[in-house]
Amino acid sequence: MISRIKYLINSGEAGINWMAIGPLIFFFVLLIAIFVVTAMRSKAMDAYDANLPLEDGEIEESNY
Repeated sequence: MISRIKYLINSGEAGINWMAIGPLIFFFVLLIAIFVVTAMRSKAMDAYDANLPLEDGEIEESNY
């Protein structure tokens, strides 16, 4: 089994493109971390965020 994996890793013209796999692994680790932090939020924090005001008083006009 391990010899087959080594063969697949080393096969092809350049083998595995580690410059592409590195950011892919980083992305999935970051995505899983975001899911874990979101799942572990307390209900009190969610209730607090739900009751935050969207605006503070008057709306100011901008030149944008």
